[in-house]
Amino acid sequence: MIVYGRTTTFRGLVCEAHARERLQHDLTSTLLLGWWGAISIFVNGLYIVPTQIASLVRLPRLFASTAAPAADGTTRPSQS
Repeated sequence: MIVYGRTTTFRGLVCEAHARERLQHDLTSTLLLGWWGAISIFVNGLYIVPTQIASLVRLPRLFASTAAPAADGTTRPSQS
């Protein structure tokens, strides 16, 4: 029997498209490969997958609050 687990963290400045691509890749990997153990079923199903889905849902709001200045040079107020 082989016992193996891996946890990764990604930190960096990326655009919305690349952030979404990374989150979708991580979620797909977790859904396909993260269920192969008694503990993993519970950890992935009750914590990891919901956290990744919540991150995908929050992603547009994150990038909306850090939008580029308007064409006329003004900036929009940050929405909290």
